[in-house]
Amino acid sequence: MQDPLETYMIADKKINSDQLKKLWATAREAGLSKVKVYEIVLNETGSDSISSLNTSQAHIIINILNIERQRFFRQKPKDPILVLKKNLQKRSYEQKQLAKQICEKINKKGIYNIDLDSFSKRQYKKPFDLLSRKQAAGLIQGLIAILGK
Repeated sequence: MQDPLETYMIADKKINSDQLKKLWATAREAGLSKVKVYEIVLNETGSDSISSLNTSQAHIIINILNIERQRFFRQKPKDPILVLKKNLQKRSYEQKQLAKQICEKINKKGIYNIDLDSFSKRQYKKPFDLLSRKQAAGLIQGLIAILGK
Protein backbone atom coordinates (compact mmCIF):
# COMPACT_ATOMS: atom_id res chain seq x y z
CA MET A 1 0.00 0.00 0.00
CA GLN A 2 1.26 3.48 -0.88
CA ASP A 3 1.90 6.07 1.81
CA PRO A 4 -0.93 8.68 1.83
CA LEU A 5 1.65 11.47 2.08
CA GLU A 6 3.30 10.29 -1.14
CA THR A 7 -0.09 10.22 -2.85
CA TYR A 8 -0.66 13.79 -1.69
CA MET A 9 2.76 14.85 -2.99
CA ILE A 10 2.12 13.25 -6.39
CA ALA A 11 -1.29 14.92 -6.67
CA ASP A 12 0.21 18.30 -5.70
CA LYS A 13 0.50 20.64 -8.70
CA LYS A 14 3.72 22.04 -10.10
CA ILE A 15 4.95 25.45 -9.01
CA ASN A 16 2.96 28.20 -10.72
CA SER A 17 4.29 31.41 -12.26
CA ASP A 18 3.13 33.57 -9.33
CA GLN A 19 5.05 31.37 -6.91
CA LEU A 20 8.12 31.51 -9.17
CA LYS A 21 7.93 35.31 -9.25
CA LYS A 22 7.49 35.46 -5.47
CA LEU A 23 10.40 33.06 -4.94
CA TRP A 24 12.81 35.12 -7.07
CA ALA A 25 11.57 38.47 -5.72
CA THR A 26 12.04 37.27 -2.14
CA ALA A 27 15.51 35.94 -2.99
CA ARG A 28 16.43 39.30 -4.56
CA GLU A 29 15.20 41.19 -1.49
CA ALA A 30 17.24 38.84 0.71
CA GLY A 31 20.33 39.67 -1.35
CA LEU A 32 20.82 36.02 -2.36
CA SER A 33 22.55 35.00 -5.57
CA LYS A 34 21.02 32.59 -8.05
CA VAL A 35 23.56 29.95 -7.01
CA LYS A 36 22.62 30.34 -3.34
CA VAL A 37 18.90 29.98 -4.15
CA TYR A 38 19.54 26.76 -6.10
CA GLU A 39 21.68 25.53 -3.19
CA ILE A 40 18.80 26.16 -0.75
CA VAL A 41 16.36 24.36 -3.09
CA LEU A 42 18.70 21.37 -3.40
CA ASN A 43 19.27 21.17 0.37
CA GLU A 44 15.58 21.46 1.25
CA THR A 45 13.94 19.40 -1.49
CA GLY A 46 16.65 17.30 -3.09
CA SER A 47 15.70 18.79 -6.46
CA ASP A 48 18.15 20.77 -8.56
CA SER A 49 15.36 22.36 -10.60
CA ILE A 50 13.08 25.07 -9.27
CA SER A 51 10.51 24.64 -12.04
CA SER A 52 10.07 20.96 -11.13
CA LEU A 53 9.03 21.78 -7.54
CA ASN A 54 5.44 21.19 -6.50
CA THR A 55 3.39 23.93 -4.82
CA SER A 56 4.00 22.72 -1.25
CA GLN A 57 7.78 22.54 -1.84
CA ALA A 58 7.66 26.01 -3.39
CA HIS A 59 5.80 27.26 -0.33
CA ILE A 60 8.53 25.83 1.94
CA ILE A 61 11.31 27.43 -0.14
CA ILE A 62 9.52 30.81 -0.20
CA ASN A 63 9.18 30.68 3.61
CA ILE A 64 12.91 29.93 3.99
CA LEU A 65 13.78 32.78 1.62
CA ASN A 66 11.44 35.08 3.55
CA ILE A 67 13.28 34.25 6.79
CA GLU A 68 16.57 35.08 5.01
CA ARG A 69 15.02 38.33 3.75
CA GLN A 70 13.97 39.33 7.27
CA ARG A 71 17.46 38.51 8.57
CA PHE A 72 18.95 40.59 5.76
CA PHE A 73 16.80 43.63 6.64
CA ARG A 74 17.64 43.34 10.35
CA GLN A 75 21.35 43.55 9.52
CA LYS A 76 20.94 46.82 7.64
CA PRO A 77 22.05 49.92 9.52
CA LYS A 78 19.23 51.65 11.40
CA ASP A 79 20.88 55.07 11.59
CA PRO A 80 19.31 57.22 8.80
CA ILE A 81 22.59 59.02 8.11
CA LEU A 82 24.39 55.69 7.64
CA VAL A 83 21.62 54.51 5.31
CA LEU A 84 21.78 57.77 3.33
CA LYS A 85 25.57 57.65 3.18
CA LYS A 86 25.51 54.01 2.02
CA ASN A 87 22.97 54.80 -0.72
CA LEU A 88 24.88 57.85 -1.91
CA GLN A 89 28.17 55.93 -1.91
CA LYS A 90 26.60 53.27 -4.10
CA ARG A 91 25.00 55.83 -6.37
CA SER A 92 28.06 57.98 -6.94
CA TYR A 93 30.82 55.34 -6.79
CA GLU A 94 31.85 55.90 -10.42
CA GLN A 95 31.83 59.65 -9.87
CA LYS A 96 34.06 59.24 -6.82
CA GLN A 97 36.51 57.08 -8.79
CA LEU A 98 36.62 59.68 -11.57
CA ALA A 99 37.13 62.53 -9.08
CA LYS A 100 39.95 60.60 -7.36
CA GLN A 101 41.67 60.04 -10.71
CA ILE A 102 41.42 63.73 -11.58
CA CYS A 103 42.81 64.68 -8.14
CA GLU A 104 45.74 62.30 -8.68
CA LYS A 105 46.47 63.90 -12.07
CA ILE A 106 46.34 67.39 -10.53
CA ASN A 107 48.64 66.30 -7.70
CA LYS A 108 51.10 64.72 -10.18
CA LYS A 109 51.29 68.02 -12.08
CA GLY A 110 52.54 69.54 -8.84
CA ILE A 111 50.82 72.94 -9.16
CA TYR A 112 48.14 72.14 -6.59
CA ASN A 113 47.82 69.45 -3.95
CA ILE A 114 44.13 68.56 -3.71
CA ASP A 115 42.52 66.14 -1.29
CA LEU A 116 39.08 65.16 -2.61
CA ASP A 117 37.22 65.27 0.71
CA SER A 118 38.77 68.56 1.87
CA PHE A 119 38.02 70.12 -1.55
CA SER A 120 34.45 68.83 -1.33
CA LYS A 121 34.05 70.23 2.20
CA ARG A 122 35.35 73.61 1.03
CA GLN A 123 32.89 73.73 -1.88
CA TYR A 124 29.78 72.09 -0.39
CA LYS A 125 30.53 71.85 3.36
CA LYS A 126 30.20 68.05 3.26
CA PRO A 127 32.39 65.10 2.24
CA PHE A 128 32.23 63.75 -1.31
CA ASP A 129 30.33 60.63 -0.15
CA LEU A 130 27.35 62.77 0.90
CA LEU A 131 27.10 64.86 -2.26
CA SER A 132 24.17 64.40 -4.61
CA ARG A 133 24.92 63.28 -8.17
CA LYS A 134 24.46 66.86 -9.38
CA GLN A 135 26.82 68.27 -6.75
CA ALA A 136 29.39 65.55 -7.48
CA ALA A 137 29.18 66.35 -11.19
CA GLY A 138 29.73 70.05 -10.42
CA LEU A 139 32.74 69.24 -8.25
CA ILE A 140 34.19 67.05 -11.01
CA GLN A 141 33.76 69.92 -13.49
CA GLY A 142 35.67 72.15 -11.08
CA LEU A 143 38.46 69.59 -10.80
CA ILE A 144 38.63 69.32 -14.60
CA ALA A 145 38.94 73.12 -14.82
CA ILE A 146 41.79 73.06 -12.28
CA LEU A 147 43.47 70.24 -14.22
CA GLY A 148 43.24 72.34 -17.40
CA LYS A 149 45.19 75.25 -15.82
